[in-house]
Amino acid sequence: MSSWSSLYAHTLTDPDTGERTPQSEWETLEEHANKVAELCEKFASAFGSGEVGRIIGKVHDAGKARESFQKYLSGNGYSTPHAYTGANWLDENIKGLGRLLAYTVAGHHTGLPDGVGDAKSLSSHLAEEKKTANVEVPETPPGNPKAMVPSFLMKDANRKAALWVRMLFSSLVDADWLATEAFMNPKRAYARPDTFSSIEALWEQYQTFMEEKQKTAPDTEVNRLRRNIREYALEKADEPRGLFSMTVPTGGGKTLSSLGFALKHALKHGLNKIIYVIPYSTIIEQTSDVLQTVFGETQDDAINVLEHHAEAKWREEDGVHASALRQLTENWDGVPIVVTTNVQFFESFFSAQSSRCRKLHNIVNSVIILDEAQKLPEKFLAPCAELLRRLVTDYG
Repeated sequence: MSSWSSLYAHTLTDPDTGERTPQSEWETLEEHANKVAELCEKFASAFGSGEVGRIIGKVHDAGKARESFQKYLSGNGYSTPHAYTGANWLDENIKGLGRLLAYTVAGHHTGLPDGVGDAKSLSSHLAEEKKTANVEVPETPPGNPKAMVPSFLMKDANRKAALWVRMLFSSLVDADWLATEAFMNPKRAYARPDTFSSIEALWEQYQTFMEEKQKTAPDTEVNRLRRNIREYALEKADEPRGLFSMTVPTGGGKTLSSLGFALKHALKHGLNKIIYVIPYSTIIEQTSDVLQTVFGETQDDAINVLEHHAEAKWREEDGVHASALRQLTENWDGVPIVVTTNVQFFESFFSAQSSRCRKLHNIVNSVIILDEAQKLPEKFLAPCAELLRRLVTDYG
């Protein structure tokens, strides 16, 4: 078996001639596997699964080591599926855990497969893969399977495994896409936004805004009630992480109160992001207007708020390029505040598509605010509530 350092994962095409560049400019399979393993380990470490992330990242493109795929890259053959080779390696080398991990590698291009069923299912593909000689995966010891499992999976694992697989799947897909983009399209990778305000800076900005607002606010009964609500919310922000409920009538200042709670709570517990999940586009617009008013003035073109929903419009005059904001919607990486819809948020968790699931690992260790929570569709309430419980107990 040839070393992965002498095999290739990606070719390059000359933009002027449209022809393949010399092999010396291609990316080796070893280089790509190591990059993805490093990123996937980093992403999965956020939920105690870094070692697992490293392994699935290392083996995800093992099928590209096959002679048929190498001929295809050289222009002497046809493209052949490669995802199930690494999936089969996991299934055969990590006993008791490999079949679960196989889902992530098997679906990193086409989406999570069904476990059993027709010819497209995981079991069917693995059965076909086992008929051929498995490829060698260098320098990837399986390790101790029990030591690779995060502590929260030790109890009630059957019910928790599905979300864990999706989080690993998200980590792998995002790592693979980012690593591939860096090699294939460095200009786009360089343009990816990386300047964001910290939670601490936003908290200071919020406090300054509220102090100025208080100076000019008339001393009315309604304003006194708003202030009491906000102060109570800020007091509760010091409590341990968990599920919180706040019921405030229209006009009670719940957006600013919940924002203050979220910022202070995130700062208290070292959380990374605040995610507003909202049922209607009209409420999204109102919330975004409030957030832009509070955080509109930034330094160094830092991006503080990302809108991600079907009706979002990104304008060049917003201070950052529209294309950069669109890139952020791919994985929600780095941006401290996201405003999105119930549909976008919950369907991402229940989707099989790699593009929809890509953002999930960046939801770990966040403050999630469900605005108008009573508007969740009743027929979907049970799985949505179960998901929220798992996010709180297992993913910070």
